[in-house]
Amino acid sequence: MAALALTGPKELLLRLPTEPSVRMSILEHTADENQDGTWTVTVYAPEERIPAIEALGYAVLVVESDASLLARWQEIQVHEPDVS
Repeated sequence: MAALALTGPKELLLRLPTEPSVRMSILEHTADENQDGTWTVTVYAPEERIPAIEALGYAVLVVESDASLLARWQEIQVHEPDVS
């Protein structure tokens, strides 16, 4: 999973949870209105889905790549204390 910033008109972003062709998890409290009237929201989705997301009309910026997020999670797991 990558962290992606999606930008588009508010009407387009309101359709995000119902887009069956592109599964993603929307991060809470990340929607922000831009000066040009568009909105940006951050989601988790695999990087290979970027072309499908762009085809729906969203502008996509990779905030954190699949590899980077995986490395961070592996770091957390390695340093997690054993729980008995």
